[in-house]
Amino acid sequence: MTKLKIISKLWSCIYDLKMFINNTGTKTMEEIDADLKEIESYCCDYTDMDDMEI
Repeated sequence: MTKLKIISKLWSCIYDLKMFINNTGTKTMEEIDADLKEIESYCCDYTDMDDMEI
């Protein structure tokens, strides 16, 4: 997954969290947590790289 897609998914999670806090969202905290864990797994591909290596 590209860095741009990871950032996009992170913003989606941020808005899901905002809606959860305001009681207007459709996702549970467990679903949001699962989304964040999925995003974290995609970030592992980039942990030992400099930006110039990609």
